Amino acid sequence: MNIEELCEVNFKDINVMKQTWQNEKSFSYKTSGRPCFGICYILSGAIKYKTEYGDMTATVGDTVILKQDAQYLAVFEGDNTSDILINFTCDNHSCFDESPITVIKNKSVIKSRFFEILQYSAENNRRCMVKSTLYAILDG
Repeated sequence: MNIEELCEVNFKDINVMKQTWQNEKSFSYKTSGRPCFGICYILSGAIKYKTEYGDMTATVGDTVILKQDAQYLAVFEGDNTSDILINFTCDNHSCFDESPITVIKNKSVIKSRFFEILQYSAENNRRCMVKSTLYAILDG
C-alpha cells in the first residue's frame, strides 16, 4: 500500500463489529461479490478464504484485507473463531493491492488499534476517532 496514495483516500461508511463464528460455519460472497472493503483482525481460531485463485488461511494475529467486489467463501475453522471486522467504502481504490484478498501474517502489533476502533465505534459521536484509527491501522 502506497502511503502517499493512502493519504489521499477518504474513508466513508465505516462499520466496526466483533464477530464470533462456530466451527465449520461459512459466509459467502461467491455469487455477488463483496459490497465494500473490509479489514479484519483474527482474535481466535482461523478463517479459510476459498477463491477462484486458490485457498488462503488467516489465523490468530493475522490481518486480512478484503477488496470491494472480491468473490470468496469464508469458512471458519476452530472452536469459536472470532475477529474484529471493519467494513468501509472509499473514493480511491488505487492504494490497495490488486489481490481480492490479502492476508498479512502476524500483525499482532496492531491488535490494540482494532480494540481501540471497536470502542470508538460503540461510543456516540466518536466518528472522527473511528476514521482516524482506520487510517492508523492501514498505515501500520
